[in-house]
Amino acid sequence: MISGVRVIAEHVISGVKRLRIVRDVPGNTEDGFCDPVMETACGLHNLRVTLRVPKHPKKSPEPAWH
Repeated sequence: MISGVRVIAEHVISGVKRLRIVRDVPGNTEDGFCDPVMETACGLHNLRVTLRVPKHPKKSPEPAWH
């Protein structure tokens, strides 16, 4: 059970790290710079996941009485 949650979390982190500014060490190390960058990256990741077209649409299960 815990391993399944860990896999999902790792997939989300890798999805956020698709943006290079999150993946690389920022050159600008001012206080308050990294948090807005990460928030923006997470928002873009959520938008991408929300708008994603599924490769394999879910089939509705057949009724048990067939």
